[in-house]
Amino acid sequence: MGRVEQVNSDAIKVNFKGQDGGKGGKGGTGGNGGKGQKGAASQTSDSWYDGDECTREPGRGGNGGKGGDAGYPGQGGAGGNGGIVKVFVKKDYLPAVQGWNYVISGGKGGPSGAPGQKGKGGKGGSQGDQNDPCPARPEYHGTDGPDGRLMDDMDPDWHVNYAGKDGLDGDVGTYELTEVPS
Repeated sequence: MGRVEQVNSDAIKVNFKGQDGGKGGKGGTGGNGGKGQKGAASQTSDSWYDGDECTREPGRGGNGGKGGDAGYPGQGGAGGNGGIVKVFVKKDYLPAVQGWNYVISGGKGGPSGAPGQKGKGGKGGSQGDQNDPCPARPEYHGTDGPDGRLMDDMDPDWHVNYAGKDGLDGDVGTYELTEVPS
């Protein structure tokens, strides 16, 4: 504890501002959907009275899997709280310390990270092998899987929802010192 000899209110700045939060990390990329399985081959039989005949047409190809959704962005860091400042001075100096510049605001929350990319849908499987006299069935090709979703599709407000919270402002108290502790 020191003794204040001269107080010049415009020359004193007390800085206990909260630290700003850090930026969130980047979200992961969604995985690609699985490829559909190839259909079973067509089957034929050889009959002595009819010759070759088709007993089973080529199988349908499996559908491709859905692509993975984009990874969520990292949460921004929370801002630090502003400081609690208590100033104790003799009565004569009280007006001066009340005029000091106190910086006690809370830190700003960090921005969210970037979301990941969506995964691509898997390719549909092809029809099974065609053996004569069975017909070819290109329409038996499996359907391609849908792509995953973008972050904007899942949460249009992700910029706000994944940002860090702002820190709370601090507080200043100036008090008259009635006696000096020994």
